[in-house]
Amino acid sequence: MKNLLLTAIFAIISLSLISQTDVLPPVLDKPANAAANQMPDVQLDWYAVNGIGPISYELQLDTNDLFQTPVIYNTSSTAQKAENLMFGDQYFWRVRATDNSGTSDWSLTRSLTIFSIVALHKPVNADTAKQMPDVTLDWSNKKGANFITGITYYDLEVSLTNDFIDPYLVDSIAFGTFPSNAQYYEKQTSNLLFDTTYYWRVRARHNLDVSNWSDVWSFTTKTGVTLATPANGAVNQNPDAVLTWEAMSGVIKFVYQVCTDPNFTFPCITNFTESNSVTVPSLIFGVTYHWRVKAAHLLDTTDWSAERDFQVINTVLLTSPQNGASGISNLPTLSWNPIIGADQYEVRWNNENNSIMDTAFTTTASFLMFKPLVLGEDYFWMVRAINNVDTTNWSETWQFYTGPQGVGDISLRKDIIKLFPNPSNGLLSVELNAEKQTNIQITILDFVGKVVFDENYYFGQSQEIRNINLYDLSNGLYFIRFRSGDEVYTEKLVIDK
Repeated sequence: MKNLLLTAIFAIISLSLISQTDVLPPVLDKPANAAANQMPDVQLDWYAVNGIGPISYELQLDTNDLFQTPVIYNTSSTAQKAENLMFGDQYFWRVRATDNSGTSDWSLTRSLTIFSIVALHKPVNADTAKQMPDVTLDWSNKKGANFITGITYYDLEVSLTNDFIDPYLVDSIAFGTFPSNAQYYEKQTSNLLFDTTYYWRVRARHNLDVSNWSDVWSFTTKTGVTLATPANGAVNQNPDAVLTWEAMSGVIKFVYQVCTDPNFTFPCITNFTESNSVTVPSLIFGVTYHWRVKAAHLLDTTDWSAERDFQVINTVLLTSPQNGASGISNLPTLSWNPIIGADQYEVRWNNENNSIMDTAFTTTASFLMFKPLVLGEDYFWMVRAINNVDTTNWSETWQFYTGPQGVGDISLRKDIIKLFPNPSNGLLSVELNAEKQTNIQITILDFVGKVVFDENYYFGQSQEIRNINLYDLSNGLYFIRFRSGDEVYTEKLVIDK
């Protein structure tokens, strides 16, 4: 009886020891169950198991969960990469382990689905921004958070119709052309037709399968050139006019026309340039020009751009000494705005009684008097520009007063002197708001500096008005000068009766 009891105890212990050494089934790690957008070379991971002796694993992968025709992988690792799985298909997988004591049960079964379509990126579908004829097409190199792997090529088609019956462009971009962590793959086109709508799509492929085509996106190419400067209707442009327009890629030439005829019947200038700007030299002063541009590449040419016009400057714009300035030295420097394309400038000046009249030429936009002027006199000056084919009109006539600026009875300024009406019908009112009583010499000079009126007037302190009869003066432009001691103030006066 005692022997039977011992035998039973040993049997129970032996059974317990045997059950403790059976290898357990592996626990699957990733991808998660029912994971979508997996790669055709998806890597399957599981956790290691403990056992007696070396551990090996058998992985089964099948398109049905009964595993009737599985692909079988045997490995000693806890990960296995698949290859050439079919795009869009659902797969089931499971793993079991084997050690020296035997083979475990199968793990739980998981499923995954291989991605089926590539996502396009830019240009945005039906974007209103017109694309260049060498537009770059981008598509995503990711599905969700995963970079795409396990493919050999991306196929690209570009067509004039959305059914792609007769593709305009067919290309295959080898996978690996861009870095493995590239967010996007891209293809730059060339010589696309202008003002044309194109449709495009992309798919992935490997040695055994191709994915579905992506969604079909469209874009439209540039219609024409967009002009930049000068603005339409611009005036005072240089005779060496600089025309600019929007830079365009994918073109080899720009054709431009510049003409005095708004209908471009007889273009004054027709030429080519590879740049998006051109200098048109030696235009005629004061003339209005019309211009337009179109772009071309090997297969197509745009329509003409919208037309613009500009007017070449026809006068010099004086800058200093300021008109009406006083206290100017007897060797002043006369300055004006430069005109690009002018070969030289003619400067003329005279004093108020024309006892001094002189002319000089300079190639710069300033002139230093070469002989001293008389101190204490009014001088009048004007400038015109000259190039090899033309001359501008004379500038406005400006006046300045030479000599040191002394301290007069009052300080003459624009804010204390008012003329009205100006233009005058012959009766002029002068209002002076003086800080003290004073005598003012009022002198009127015609356009060439001849004195036509010269009288002294007494003004009391604060605001007073004096009326001046100018009915004898002819219609036209005059200068009215106010002098108090050595201080001088000058304004323009127009007589229009």
